[in-house]
Amino acid sequence: GEQAEVRFVSRDDLPWFEGHFPDTPILPGVAQVHMAARLAEEIWAARPASYAVNRMKFRNVIRPDEVITLKLSFALGKGKLTFSFLRNEETLSSGVIG
Repeated sequence: GEQAEVRFVSRDDLPWFEGHFPDTPILPGVAQVHMAARLAEEIWAARPASYAVNRMKFRNVIRPDEVITLKLSFALGKGKLTFSFLRNEETLSSGVIG
């Protein structure tokens, strides 16, 4: 399959942090799934076979102003997108879309 890696800073002005939660903001899981799917569309001009999410695991939260690596692996023939969000080498969340 195709693979990509995107590094970004979880800036505190991202709209996804608003309301999740006022005192200790975190990046919601639904936002993480959305980011992975949209980036796959941008990179490979292809969408997952469905937006069903499988094997979703949350191990730790993403807070504002952290350097995050999003790893994507897309089996284009099957339409399955595997993703994981990492801080340094620690996997924060992972799952499969499609």
